Amino acid sequence: MSNRHALTTPLNQPPLKRARTETPEVRDLVSDTSQLAISAPMPPVPHLPYLHRLSFQGRASISNAADTRYFCKSKSLVYQFVDIADIVENELGQLVSCTLRCGICGNRAWSWKRGGTSKGSTSNASGHIRDKHQALWRAAEQADKAVLGASDGTDELEGEAIQTSPAPIPPFNMEEFYRKITRWIITANHAFTEVENNEWRELMTFVRPALQDHLVRSTAIREKLLRHADAAREQTKQYLKYLPGLLAIACDAWTSSNRIAFLAITASWITEDWKLQELLLDFAQLRGTHTGEHMANIVATTIAELGISDKVVSLVSDNASNNNTLIRHLSNTLQRSSPDSRWDGSKGHIRCLAHIIHVANPYRYL
Repeated sequence: MSNRHALTTPLNQPPLKRARTETPEVRDLVSDTSQLAISAPMPPVPHLPYLHRLSFQGRASISNAADTRYFCKSKSLVYQFVDIADIVENELGQLVSCTLRCGICGNRAWSWKRGGTSKGSTSNASGHIRDKHQALWRAAEQADKAVLGASDGTDELEGEAIQTSPAPIPPFNMEEFYRKITRWIITANHAFTEVENNEWRELMTFVRPALQDHLVRSTAIREKLLRHADAAREQTKQYLKYLPGLLAIACDAWTSSNRIAFLAITASWITEDWKLQELLLDFAQLRGTHTGEHMANIVATTIAELGISDKVVSLVSDNASNNNTLIRHLSNTLQRSSPDSRWDGSKGHIRCLAHIIHVANPYRYL
């Protein structure tokens, strides 16, 4: 049984117009501006500190500006509540102009143009949302403050969020260097000992001789990876905390070719605009026997750690007999630990249809 894990669903991207704009500015458009069209693809999963923003009430859902590569790195809250259309790029692929429309009421739209005296200010758009949609704006600010620990959603100039000219080379950052090494090891499935390879170390010092005394050993990279994993898990917990609605979880166990057993646990839910979202909750190593009780303890621990005991309504699994035991023990655990849980083991166990078809097919091994 396999699952795809994604927080965002890519959108189709129509051809973009290209032009140069001489007098950049932002100005109000009449309220009957034509309906926006989806005109830019959604980026990869947002930066971890801002994952909670995906669950904002009133978040623009037609073609969210914060989900485009132009504004996905912006800290400003306003992009979460506006849709983007009429995108025009220059020859370098930089945004020249676009139209931003309120994604809550759809009654106001603003023309954005790069540079100029306004430098892409979003004061008109943010002012409209503050005045006309106060409850949604305050809720977003409070969520930001709870997750980020400070107000990180203040207005900023759009010109700061968009690359309008070649950026200067940033100063070398050692922590960022270690972070990129760690990410390279993860994404390419390298061994931690790769950083101890003599040829690799010579390459690094050739590129930057000052690294000679800063190339760490495999144990240090492993420790950094574990710290990054802890931070990512905390961000996942905060994201799920502000997620409205209920969740369905799924789990599957298997043994790798080198005889290591794992249990993967995922969550899925439907957003307010009827989009399916999925997220990997845990990828735990199974030690000892693969009994249903043992797996139920792992699932229950994961649910409790992430604070979603009261949001889980169903569990999808294959038809292995130990999953019946898993459901029974999980039901008992949730009833004791979470009185507000909506879990009903007699109704919440959903068996994987793909696994049923696979088992029923007599030719599956031919």
